[in-house]
Amino acid sequence: MNLPKIPNKYFSHFVRGFFDGDGCIVYGNFFSKERQKMKQYIQSAFISANQNFLNELFISLKRLTDIEGGSLRYSGRGWRLSFSIYDTKRLFSYIYQNTYDGIRMMRKKNKFEEAINFYFNK
Repeated sequence: MNLPKIPNKYFSHFVRGFFDGDGCIVYGNFFSKERQKMKQYIQSAFISANQNFLNELFISLKRLTDIEGGSLRYSGRGWRLSFSIYDTKRLFSYIYQNTYDGIRMMRKKNKFEEAINFYFNK
């Protein structure tokens, strides 16, 4: 399966829909053994059984946004395209920039906002 051909002006809406279905956001605190102190983390990810689809999504996101990093890895039963701290914030800004139409899963958007506020509004 390949990423469908989507005009750039609609791509953020597609990504938001894909995130609503097969995306996740995780955040919290962990103890860094290296630094011997508590640290915060935030990560967003897309999950799919299809590596090619996620790779094409990754390439498109890097081309159309200011996302700089990210990683695509196999994680047990499928592929995971994940972004850490600042790229998660950039992804959030990109997929929720034009939500005037109200089409979004509020539970996911609220969780995403909660994670962004947790990390960036300490």
